[in-house]
Amino acid sequence: MLEKSTPSFNEFDPYLIPFQHKVVYDINNKIDFTLGTHEILFSGSVGSSKSLLAAHLIIEHCFKFKKARVMIGRRSLPDLKSTLFQKIVEHLEGIPEFIENRDYWVVYNTASIYFKNGSEIIGKSWADKKYYKFRSLELSLAVIEEAVENTGDDYKAIQEIRQRVGRLPHIKENMIIYCTNPAGPSHELYKYFFETQSLTRHIYFSLTEQNPFLPRTYIEQLKRDLPAKEAERMLEGKWIEVDKERIYYAYTKENNYKNTAYQIRNDLPISLTFDFNIGLGKPMSSALSQYDIRTDTFHFFDEAVIHGSRTEDQMEEYAARGYFEYPVSWEVHGDATGGARTTNSILSNYEIIIKFLANYKTKSGLKLNYQMLVPLSNPPIRERHNIVNAYCMNSLKQNRLFVYEKCKVLHEGMNLTSLKKGADYLEDDSKSYQHITTALGYRVTYTSKNKVIVKGGNF
Repeated sequence: MLEKSTPSFNEFDPYLIPFQHKVVYDINNKIDFTLGTHEILFSGSVGSSKSLLAAHLIIEHCFKFKKARVMIGRRSLPDLKSTLFQKIVEHLEGIPEFIENRDYWVVYNTASIYFKNGSEIIGKSWADKKYYKFRSLELSLAVIEEAVENTGDDYKAIQEIRQRVGRLPHIKENMIIYCTNPAGPSHELYKYFFETQSLTRHIYFSLTEQNPFLPRTYIEQLKRDLPAKEAERMLEGKWIEVDKERIYYAYTKENNYKNTAYQIRNDLPISLTFDFNIGLGKPMSSALSQYDIRTDTFHFFDEAVIHGSRTEDQMEEYAARGYFEYPVSWEVHGDATGGARTTNSILSNYEIIIKFLANYKTKSGLKLNYQMLVPLSNPPIRERHNIVNAYCMNSLKQNRLFVYEKCKVLHEGMNLTSLKKGADYLEDDSKSYQHITTALGYRVTYTSKNKVIVKGGNF
């Protein structure tokens, strides 16, 4: 086994992974390029080494044909630079007879590479929605990274790119390669490859567990961290739909809701988590929970969803319910933007919380032990949703998130929160129950990424 994660071009051995060997063999022996440009779908699960194979085929194409022109593309240029482009650069390194700045030149800011035989690799992106810019290109090969990112208008980029390949008459092997994890059957790419047949379209499946270079612990971690439906896509390579109507599709009343009171444990901290709002239909929302690292489970047992309330009101409400009298330490999680001061107060939301906790004394005269566990920035929305869904039920059928009877709004939100229609990936925050689910997501995401054993008692 190679010690480094990316072998050089000379070190690459397609026989080690069945998917790679099948693709290389077919390109060299079976695909009839006299039929025109061939389109190849690498339908790969996570970690299945489809990007490495794409990098190898790109470099091979540039070596084999003088003045070849290869486009590598992804919706976002920074994402392209950190994935496929980086893999190509690493794959070029370590070739003894091929030296950078003598035999090839790398332009990092544009994700481009130029070879002394006149071939070139050019990086392109289309987050700016300017799809017509591809019409000036003449290509012999195009590779589109994470093709299923392109939905709606962005799919026009793929349609434009298709028309630009095969326009260099001196090159007889023309291909478009789509590297992607699966999406649902409603995606245009699924319809294009799976619902229509063509002699110039080919599908190759790659599975995570077929990659011998991945540690077994990595695969097991993915099984724990992925929701069941996402695991079918990302580990098993299935093109299946995930419930579009519900963000938290893995949450069910049968598995995650407990119609009983939660018994607070004195050996675990209590967490306060917030989503800060003051506006019509957008109540200030917070929830209380405990996390047991030994079983990796979250228990949400009370909430405060109060229209028109301020941060001070939330803290006083929990004090009135007697929670600060428990002999436990406290954690504060929530929206990273809560550190900013507003026009309504000279203090930020978190400054108000800190002031309250620092000045609070129990009936027996003791001060609270607390820590602020708020990130510098909020996690990506999709990542937050995936992590929460994985705790509701992961691919191992484990339920690790529970909501108790006092959290009526949270239970409703977990059942009903959806995406905003006609927008990019954004939650529909017009529903009052959505905001407390966001508070839950901040807490779960932070803790899942920063698992440490914390003693609960402060007395």
